Amino acid sequence: MAICTKSGMPISTSHALIGGIIGAAWFVNGSEVLHAKPIILTLAFIILSPLIGLFLGFLLECLLLKICKNKPRKKVEKAFKGLQYCSTALFCIGHGSNDAPKTMGIIAVLMASVFSTAGVGDGMKEFISVFYDGSQGFHIPDTLAILCYVIMSLGILIGGWGVIKTMGGGLSKINPIRGFSAEFAGATTLIATSFLGIPVSTTHTITGGVIGVGLTEGVKSVKWVTAKRIVWSWILTIPVPLVISGLLNLLLNLCFPL
Repeated sequence: MAICTKSGMPISTSHALIGGIIGAAWFVNGSEVLHAKPIILTLAFIILSPLIGLFLGFLLECLLLKICKNKPRKKVEKAFKGLQYCSTALFCIGHGSNDAPKTMGIIAVLMASVFSTAGVGDGMKEFISVFYDGSQGFHIPDTLAILCYVIMSLGILIGGWGVIKTMGGGLSKINPIRGFSAEFAGATTLIATSFLGIPVSTTHTITGGVIGVGLTEGVKSVKWVTAKRIVWSWILTIPVPLVISGLLNLLLNLCFPL
């Protein structure tokens, strides 16, 4: 993740996390501990989510261009600069609703396992109890949810400027109306899949949306060299963390057998 972020490649933290979980479980316990259905669903939406974002972005941009065709350009740009605040907020809600629960789920499982495992020190349980009440069993406490949202927000605020530069103009020229269309398309995809319980990539959806709005001016308006680099980074997102986490967990189990 850090290497791709530094180089400005927008990859999926969600799929890196999923790859890490699969590798850690698979290398030590074998394939029988893996659940095929959610893995297949996740792999399917690696392809579907950018395509949905692309289709919605293209459709919305075409519709807005038709509506604003005979209106003064300056007025249109001014209006959509204001509307972009709304589409950005909506996209952020979609991002939080789909990405944060993945991290919350993993942390909550670990916390629950601490309270259910014999031999764990009272000090560790006391420390975790600040965020998690073990008497309630597996659940997502409000303190954990707030912590995940705050840390995710800080991460976006502090880093990722290379990724912002890539998405802001590295794929296609972005103006206010295109930005609105791409963000709205991405937000719609994210919120819909969140309600369905499908883990999709925020990065994939917005990339699809940006390419979709760019295609309204023709195929040549999209920088396909950058798009190709992004797709290759997506392909490697799951297998690389899978191998790293698997080998690391295998090594830890060999060094500290339970």
